[in-house]
Amino acid sequence: MADTAFYWEWNWTKAQSLFTRALALDPHEPDVLASYAMFKCSTREFDGALRFADQAVSVDPLNPTILLRAAIVQYLARRHDLVSQTCERMKELAPEFAEGYRWKGLSLRALGRAHSEPI
Repeated sequence: MADTAFYWEWNWTKAQSLFTRALALDPHEPDVLASYAMFKCSTREFDGALRFADQAVSVDPLNPTILLRAAIVQYLARRHDLVSQTCERMKELAPEFAEGYRWKGLSLRALGRAHSEPI
């Protein structure tokens, strides 16, 4: 429900309330943590977003989708050094998952190293 309020209704007040409720019910649910991290980015609360993304990854470190959302949060927070590391882990776990290559390439481009490193 929080994702619906956030992604589809663009109702940030409702989304915040629903994320708070979801985290109260289960503070270790990786999908809620990762989605809340994305929500925090949309409200420009990058430090909080990075914390929630880190929590999601620590709870479910082998899930490429959780790693993807962490990489997106890191990218939006301009922590391109972290994006590259997260994408490497994503590529090791799921080499066929194109998003690891895409976000690593975007972070290398942001760092001005798009043509100097293999993706």
